[in-house]
Order: sequence, then C-alpha cells, then structure tokens
Amino acid sequence: MKTYPLEVVSMDDLGYFSKGHQDKQDFIEAVNKLDLELGGDGDFDTAHINYNWWRSKPCGKSCFDVCYAICDGPGPGAFPVTVAYI
Repeated sequence: MKTYPLEVVSMDDLGYFSKGHQDKQDFIEAVNKLDLELGGDGDFDTAHINYNWWRSKPCGKSCFDVCYAICDGPGPGAFPVTVAYI
C-alpha cells in the first residue's frame, strides 16, 4: 500500500485532513499546531479522528476544481485519509 507523508490541510470550518491513515498522536499534534497558527484553540484530541477513504471528483467549471467524496474503501481513484472534524 502506498504511504503518504503527514501533511495536514485545513478544510476551513469543517476540520483538517491528511492523505494516508496517519498515526493518531502525530496527526493530532500536527492538527493542533496548524489550528493555533490559523487562530484556533488547538484543542483537538484523538476522539476527533476518523479514518476514511476518499475519492476525488470534479466540481466546478475549471479542471482544477476538485471535491472529495467518501467512498467504501480501496478502489480506482480512492485514497486513505485521516480526518479531524470540528
């Protein structure tokens, strides 16, 4: 299975994610650091974490407009994610 580096991305008011099923403690530390940098409280804990599978799909008029949809698991175009929802 492909491995992904821990790169936390903000989903604005929804939470944070990183591609790959990341170590929970490493992920939550990175989430809290980014949350503080963005003006948040930095008070996420491991109870906020979900492991999911997402698939990208076009959304919008530009070929660069991409949305992510939850899917059932490994399959064409699917990738694992670690998510901390607000």
